Amino acid sequence: DPSRQCGALTCKIMLKACRVGRYSSIHAVANVAAKLRRQKPEVCVRLLDSVLEELQWSLEHPTFKDQQRTLTVARLLGEMYGASLASGQLVLQQLYQLINFGHEIPDALREASAKVPSTETQDGSSPVFNSASGVSHPIMEDEEVDEQNLETKEENHETHPIAVSIHSKYDPRVPSVLDPPNSVFRIKLVCTLLEVASKSLITRNSMPKVGAFLAAFQRYLFTKSVLPTEVEFSLLDTFDIIDSEWRRVLKDQKKRTPNEVDETSGFPRYRTWLEAHNATVANEEADAGIEARARARLEAGAGNGEVGGAEVN
Repeated sequence: DPSRQCGALTCKIMLKACRVGRYSSIHAVANVAAKLRRQKPEVCVRLLDSVLEELQWSLEHPTFKDQQRTLTVARLLGEMYGASLASGQLVLQQLYQLINFGHEIPDALREASAKVPSTETQDGSSPVFNSASGVSHPIMEDEEVDEQNLETKEENHETHPIAVSIHSKYDPRVPSVLDPPNSVFRIKLVCTLLEVASKSLITRNSMPKVGAFLAAFQRYLFTKSVLPTEVEFSLLDTFDIIDSEWRRVLKDQKKRTPNEVDETSGFPRYRTWLEAHNATVANEEADAGIEARARARLEAGAGNGEVGGAEVN
């Protein structure tokens, strides 16, 4: 029946137009899907499902030949969000998925980290977290390493588990074969999606959530061993776009509350991995507290309902 296959065929043609056509055609495909939302809602649902499935497949099977195709799909997701075909919560979830997938904290590491006594700096202000590899300083290419000294260091070297937070589910320091330290493809995906969606994503109500992701993203960047020049330029351009949108929202907010908002400050940028990590952990602890309070209210309401039902009976 052609009527049953219409949605699947239309979705297939739209994806093919994005992959084969020009980069500017992605915006037109998103607009066509938005026009078909009332007459053929199946097309929008199928297109969004196909985009999310392809992004997930690229994370599970990272290959160089499919990178340009995946970047096209990431841009299509941003254009669909701009056309009101995807929610902001879905975009944020996908952004977190891009930097967290494969870096899940295993239970064994969580248990070993809980047994390690917490260490503090000399002034006692911030905790000290050891690196995932245990490397304290880089070795230059022309530097000669004495084998005898190397063996001595290996014998005296004492390994410690990575310190993780009890509220954290993901940590970029956890090694993953899907996302090694020298891989920068996920950074390109995040930049592509943020570049398109930031104009609509950054609002007065969503700024705390976007700021929390940017802190986690900067922490993820610090775990990369090296960034190519083109990736650095892409990051700078993306951060400039986010910064301009951030200032615009703060400027509009200052008109309502002129004494409480500083419009000259952009989104928070962190100079070290430890600063970004502490900010991310603080956001995770705040989210855990909100979930705990919501769960307590729900359980209290359920308990009151059971008591009321018993009294009625």
